[in-house]
Amino acid sequence: RHRLAAESTGLGIWELNLATDEVVASPELRGILGLADDIPLVRKDLVEKVHAEDRGRTEEELRRALSGERGGQYQIEHRVAAAGRARWVRSQGRVYFDQAGQPVRFIGTMVDITEQKRIEETLRQAERLNSIGQMAGTVAHEINNPLAALTNAFYLMRDEPLPDRAREYFNVAERELLRISSITEQALAFYRKTEGSETVSVASILDEAVGLFAEEIRSRNISVEHKYKGFGQVVAHPCEMRQLLTNLIANGVESGATRLAIRVSACPDWTGRFESGLRVIIADNGRGIRTEDRPRIFHPSFTTKPQKGAGLGLWVAKSIIEKYRGRIVVKSRTRPDAHGTSMSVFLPAVGVVPSRPYAA
Repeated sequence: RHRLAAESTGLGIWELNLATDEVVASPELRGILGLADDIPLVRKDLVEKVHAEDRGRTEEELRRALSGERGGQYQIEHRVAAAGRARWVRSQGRVYFDQAGQPVRFIGTMVDITEQKRIEETLRQAERLNSIGQMAGTVAHEINNPLAALTNAFYLMRDEPLPDRAREYFNVAERELLRISSITEQALAFYRKTEGSETVSVASILDEAVGLFAEEIRSRNISVEHKYKGFGQVVAHPCEMRQLLTNLIANGVESGATRLAIRVSACPDWTGRFESGLRVIIADNGRGIRTEDRPRIFHPSFTTKPQKGAGLGLWVAKSIIEKYRGRIVVKSRTRPDAHGTSMSVFLPAVGVVPSRPYAA
């Protein structure tokens, strides 16, 4: 009965002989650690499977158990290296002592909790996104009050006689004021609660998003090329789509690029799910993303622009994409003769006619 319970729950069991360092391990434990069934094990084999960054605290926890602290109880969550991947496990056990108080046996269990950790991290990210949303909404709301006063003042001054030079400055200031107003409205709309999703034109939102960066695009002399194949639509919250596409375009505008290419086409999901949808490609010829940085670009608070960015843009974008069961693939080069980044997004869609997707 115990054997059946261990098999059905994936519970790995071990027994360590502290006199000989020999380990008896169940098939489930060997499976978790990626160990062959037919090789004898010693304590060192198990220790070497512990992730290097977690080894110090696992050894400290074992030392406490062997010294009799907490009655010899052992419990810890840590990572292990198995089949070239890091997996999270929960280990717990108990040390048994002889009449002289010397440790003689250590019996314990191990269970894979990688999926549980992934769910916990997803929930933490969702909570953080919600907190950021509430804060951004509050800030945008507070900005709106003095912004309304400034807008009214500019409106009253519009017909006042001004020298040509002053009129030129006035027009620039009014244009930038309208841009600030648009950004705050976007922030408020994105974080405002809505009843449900609706059918959204991705091409229209991309045009709006590019418009937000019109001044930066002009000042940086960036050429923008659009190719929209068909009239693809997705069922989503418009503000979430706007936030997603704005973040991706911002990444291209701020990459040091001189050219930005935006493509939209109807296509099947390239990951093999055979689901029709839209492929959105935003590519630039900027400096590119360093190889060592690529695994971290979707991590919250990671940024290559510490003076300007908070590192949340791509993390928010990926969170929105995953919410709609989408995918994102990033390709980047940093060679002097070939540099730039391409971000290719697949979104499940409605009302599209499949077509040949553009090459990334």
